[in-house]
Amino acid sequence: MKKRLLLIRHAQSQANKEGRVQGWLDSELSELGHRHARLISRRIAGDFRVSQIFCSPLIRARQTASYLSELLELPLTLNDDLKEQDLGPLSGLTKHEIRQRYPHLEDAWSNNRPRPAMAGLESDDQFSIRVQRAINSILDSVSPDSTTAVFAHGGTLNQMLKNWLKITQGGRLTFTFNNASLTIVDVYATYVRLVLLNDTHHLGEAYAQRD
Repeated sequence: MKKRLLLIRHAQSQANKEGRVQGWLDSELSELGHRHARLISRRIAGDFRVSQIFCSPLIRARQTASYLSELLELPLTLNDDLKEQDLGPLSGLTKHEIRQRYPHLEDAWSNNRPRPAMAGLESDDQFSIRVQRAINSILDSVSPDSTTAVFAHGGTLNQMLKNWLKITQGGRLTFTFNNASLTIVDVYATYVRLVLLNDTHHLGEAYAQRD
C-alpha cells in the first residue's frame, strides 16, 4: 500500500514578480499567481481523488491552496513546519541588494553552495529537521492508499526530496520548482517512488505569459 503526496509549489507571489527573496516574508499572490492557482487546482480536482489538503501558513501558499479547498470542499490543515526556510535579514531583499549588503552570501547563492552562517538565518540542518518533522506529521495523519495535496515552497519541496533520497552533499538546491508546479511522490512502507517532478503543463499558455 502507498500514500500518494501531491506536492505543489505556491503560485507566483508579488515578491516573486518583483524578484525579492521571501523566506518567511508574507507576500500575497500576484494577478498571474491567482490565474495559475486556479489552473493547478482544476488539474488536481479533475485528475485525482484528494482526501486531505495540507498547507504552509504563509499567505502565498494559503491563497494557492484555497482554490483547491473550495473546489473539493475540503478544509486546509495548516502546518508551520511546511514554511519556507527562514532567511531572516535577507527576506524582502532583491538579489542586487543582497549582493551589495552581503556579497559573501550572494556569491554562495549564485554558485549553489551552502550559505555561510549568519545571525537570523535558519541553518540548513535546522531546516532539514523541521521539514522532516512536517513529512512525518503528514504521513502519520493520512490513510494508506490515500492521495494528499501538500502546498508549500520551493525550498521546502527541495528539502523534502533531499531527505527522502538521503542527499546530504552537493549544493544548497538539488531540485528546483516552478511556481504552481506539481510533483508526485508515492510513499511505501520501505521506499519512496518519485512519479512526477516539477510539472507545469496544466498552465499552458498562461505559463508563457509570465510577468
